[in-house]
Amino acid sequence: MISLIVLTYRPGGIDLLADNLSKTIPSDPWELVVVDDWPERAGRGLAQQHLLERGIPLGWYGGSKNKAYPETKGGLCNATNTGIIHAKGDCLVFVSDFTILPPHWLLIWEKHFKEIVGQKKMISGSAIMFDAPKPDLVDDVRTWEKLNQILY
Repeated sequence: MISLIVLTYRPGGIDLLADNLSKTIPSDPWELVVVDDWPERAGRGLAQQHLLERGIPLGWYGGSKNKAYPETKGGLCNATNTGIIHAKGDCLVFVSDFTILPPHWLLIWEKHFKEIVGQKKMISGSAIMFDAPKPDLVDDVRTWEKLNQILY
């Protein structure tokens, strides 16, 4: 099983994630693990509900664990470790928030992981960057009303 781990700390973006992943071409089982450090969003539950309503196989959704070394700056490594702790898959794919994956992303990663024989695998993907307008909305789920209509 592949665990897609999304690391996020900004408002919005859950609508884009749900819309995008709902178009995934099914193959082997997979799960979505979201490490969400936007203040208190995980506790409100709206983002999780939105993902589940779109049929996304949500394995875990929550904030980063407490840091082992609280005095260190930044939280990316801690968020990554939190995702690893909660992932059930043998293969881990990390992406950041506001990432759009092609509908066949699961097939692509499955092919690559099957070529690698042995222990668990972890991939940190890369992407093509695009600029987007400032979000219209700042809430737990929605981002851009007009841009969503164009993308989907």
